[in-house]
Amino acid sequence: MKTPKLIMAIAAMFFLTNLSFGVNPKKNANQIATVMVQKMSADIVLTDSQKIAIKAKAIEFATKVQNANSKSDKTEKGTLKKQSFQAFRGVLDSLLTNEQKALLKTKSNERHATIINQVQNK
Repeated sequence: MKTPKLIMAIAAMFFLTNLSFGVNPKKNANQIATVMVQKMSADIVLTDSQKIAIKAKAIEFATKVQNANSKSDKTEKGTLKKQSFQAFRGVLDSLLTNEQKALLKTKSNERHATIINQVQNK
């Protein structure tokens, strides 16, 4: 049971990182969710119904993270982001097949290895 949690943690970290660092904060939640689904679709094949469901939940996730980012208390901000991350991870776990989860983990590991190699080569 730990493997699916690990996969979902990696996937959610990928999305949280993109949301926190890779996306213009002036974009609205719908734009952010669209980018999240596009990036996920680049890694794994999603059905149309999965894309719709993930985008709807990604909009909620992006909105919660944006609201958390507006908090001045770092502890509260961190707690809210963590709760949002866990909720989104649960949604992904319920929407993706085991094959999709495994492929997403593989792609994430590849990206991670590429980043490590780039850092080591500098």
